[in-house]
Amino acid sequence: MLRFLWGLSCWLFACSVLAEPTQFWWQNPQQKVQELESVVQQSEPRPNPRQVLLLAKIYDDIGRHVAAKKLFSSVEQSTLTTDLGHFRFLIVQSRMVTEFEVSLGILRQAVALAQRSGLQYHYFLALSDLISLKMSSPDLLGTLELLQTTYEEAQALNSPLLAVLENSFGNYYLKTQQPELAQQSYLRALELAKEVNHQILLHKIYHNLSILYARQGDMESAQEALINMLLQSQINASPTQQFYSYMAKARFHLSEKTYHQALLDINQAIMMQPKDSGDNIALEMHYIAAQAYAHQAEVNVALKHIEQAYDIIEANPDDEKGRWQKYYQTKSQVFAALGLYKSAYDSLDKFIKLYLSDEHSQLDKVRTELEVRYRVERGEFEAELLRKNNRLQELELESALRQKQRFYFAMFILSIFLLGGAFYLIKVIRGRAHLRQQISLDPLTQLYNRRHYDLALVSLWQHRQQQGFAVLALDIDHFKSINDNYGHGFGDQVLIQVAKQIQACLRQQDIACRIGGEEFMIFITNDNADIVTNCAERLRSTIGRYEYIVSGGAMSVTVSIGVSFAYQHNRPDDLINSADKALYQAKNGGRNQTVLYEEDSE
Repeated sequence: MLRFLWGLSCWLFACSVLAEPTQFWWQNPQQKVQELESVVQQSEPRPNPRQVLLLAKIYDDIGRHVAAKKLFSSVEQSTLTTDLGHFRFLIVQSRMVTEFEVSLGILRQAVALAQRSGLQYHYFLALSDLISLKMSSPDLLGTLELLQTTYEEAQALNSPLLAVLENSFGNYYLKTQQPELAQQSYLRALELAKEVNHQILLHKIYHNLSILYARQGDMESAQEALINMLLQSQINASPTQQFYSYMAKARFHLSEKTYHQALLDINQAIMMQPKDSGDNIALEMHYIAAQAYAHQAEVNVALKHIEQAYDIIEANPDDEKGRWQKYYQTKSQVFAALGLYKSAYDSLDKFIKLYLSDEHSQLDKVRTELEVRYRVERGEFEAELLRKNNRLQELELESALRQKQRFYFAMFILSIFLLGGAFYLIKVIRGRAHLRQQISLDPLTQLYNRRHYDLALVSLWQHRQQQGFAVLALDIDHFKSINDNYGHGFGDQVLIQVAKQIQACLRQQDIACRIGGEEFMIFITNDNADIVTNCAERLRSTIGRYEYIVSGGAMSVTVSIGVSFAYQHNRPDDLINSADKALYQAKNGGRNQTVLYEEDSE
């Protein structure tokens, strides 16, 4: 009777876990793992294979890949009797195989099975895995269309996996170099994940945002995203996730040269390192710790971590050469940070001596065999003579080798000095070029500034007989209201975006300058009225189509443009004044229009 009740309770629990979910495991992953582990252990030696597969999938989602693979290998597909069980098997199997095409085929089977069986939640789960796999391929053809179609279906059914799909949009835009769209998608995914309390996805989104902000150069936002990721990993998350969060923070602080914080993070990661994390993770931890300690002048600790990395590689002598390359690269960085240049040379000299000693031992063995043969064939006298000759040759070779080593070392030192001088010279030249460029550029919009505008006007006016040109005076409509209503920060973003639109619409030989506030002057190296007018209208319409996201929704800005031609005037000041007059006519005529200066209009 007790056995029957126990079996009934296990069956009811399995039904509640494996049915179409209403309370999802990712809302409290650590608790769900503990529950499943308890059920699987208590049902040994013949646990329910569907429970084992679900636990394997959760292990894989939270980063315990080795444990997931071990569980999956214990399940035989022939023991599964339901569509849901076969679906779980296909999902986990697709993550275990390494061949891209094989994994793709398995996921397509899972999508078809879920659709055929009416498993709505699992249908979108398989599609989201399929989209993630396709985005790992260099060929993204058809990925965006599949993602959009899946999102529309999930949105119509109000699927809880909308946040996962929105995060996939962000990954797609990040991979295709569209950072603004990626940021919008990640922020929408963040809101959706918070609504459904998707703990695992929140951790991933914060990590993705940190990468995005770092690529954009916004290190303050990147660090804030990393902190949020670390805080998220401490909420209902596994120790494995917390470990990877600290690793990510340590990498970030090492790249930012905030070595003290990198030490705190890497030491926390070392204390939380999972047993099945593997040698590569262990090596990376030692490398980060060694570099951070070296920059903190902790000589003994830094060298200890280098030695531990050496022991890990030495324990696997058949591993790829890349590990040794990384080891020697990191070791050189550590010695350089510590200022132990003599130690670096001594280590290199010891390596050479060990290599040569091994070569000499082989030569000694061959020489001994030859000596024995000659003693037998030609006698002691000839053998002694040969031994002396061999010794003489050995001394000559050693002398030549020492001279060659001294020559190579001298050339190495000379090369270091020459390279250092060359790098310094290149840095000075680039610095001067950058300084010249910055003097001529507006720091906010990166267009030419008033100084360059004056020089360009003089140069173009002097050559107006060979190359006619026109001046466009462009002004943003109601810009003061934009600053008053949305703040100067938003106003700066409008100026930056307008500058980008101007640059996109102009040819390489045209010149765009910001001369102050919301005012721009543009030189078009053409005096054909139709061509210049078309260019001005294209500028006006392009700027007007762009939408800015504000608290009340979306808005756009318009511009007014005044056009004047060099052939209409005798002095450059008159040319500029005429363009300003045409601009004022455009303003007074209702704005958002282009007006050409006409001499009769005066």
